[in-house]
Amino acid sequence: MAGELLTTFEVAQRLKVSVYYVRQQIRQGRLRAIRVGKGWKVKEDDLALFLASFSDSPLVRTTKQGNDA
Repeated sequence: MAGELLTTFEVAQRLKVSVYYVRQQIRQGRLRAIRVGKGWKVKEDDLALFLASFSDSPLVRTTKQGNDA
């Protein structure tokens, strides 16, 4: 379901990063989230946009080129 809400813990598990990193990205405005009670929820669509923002980085382009060779 594309509109599913994920906890910061679930986002961290999917990205294989710490919950602290996820919260840091939310605080810095890089990852959109909704405040629910004392916690944060992230829409799957917003997580997809966050991940897509890295597709223009030189590291991703280098990795893609390296796989084609």
